[in-house]
Amino acid sequence: MQIGLISATELELAPLLQMLEVHWLMPRLDSYQRGPHTIFPLVTGVGSTSMAFALARFAASKSLDLAVHLSVSGSFRSDLINGSLVEVTSECWGDLGAEDGEGGMLDVFELGLQDAGRQPFNDGRIAKKKATPPTRLPAVHGVTVQCVTGTHRRRALLEDKYGADVESMEGMGFFYAARMLDLPFVSLRCISNQVGPRDKSKWDLDVAVSALCRHANDYLMQVAPL
Repeated sequence: MQIGLISATELELAPLLQMLEVHWLMPRLDSYQRGPHTIFPLVTGVGSTSMAFALARFAASKSLDLAVHLSVSGSFRSDLINGSLVEVTSECWGDLGAEDGEGGMLDVFELGLQDAGRQPFNDGRIAKKKATPPTRLPAVHGVTVQCVTGTHRRRALLEDKYGADVESMEGMGFFYAARMLDLPFVSLRCISNQVGPRDKSKWDLDVAVSALCRHANDYLMQVAPL
């Protein structure tokens, strides 16, 4: 199996690569080998544009059997506390469009600038389509923003309008590129903070990255057994 490990930052991927070095060989600097299986890591840079462009230009993408996206996310749900692991199975834009006169949001579909049902969209969202090995994680819906939410008002707008469970900056970029490339994919996330007023003292980034990479390592051992 040919597997791509896709992350926006080295921070979110580095602990997993250290784990892979224990049980996987590195025949080249850009890949890990274990029996018939090969893993190709890719750090794309922050934001959906960087994510989509990097994945589209990724040389290994043409031969991937599975693309695995790893990311930390903010949570809209009180039951998804810091350190909670989820699989995002659909994504939408949270800030692509225009503000209305009341400070609300009109997305590109409501503005008539894009067809909400045109491939790869379905009612304005992009959903996972191809079957993949089960992650055994709760399935949730994501919303993608260019600017991380920092107020109660903005949180309420996104939550009410899109019914999202988690927020990220790269989810839609990954989903869009993976669907357009016709790649089987999973998006594994771990909660690092609650969406709302910015207070980094309440963030658990180290906890989230550690839990994310441990689960990803277990998942890779499951999908790429010897």
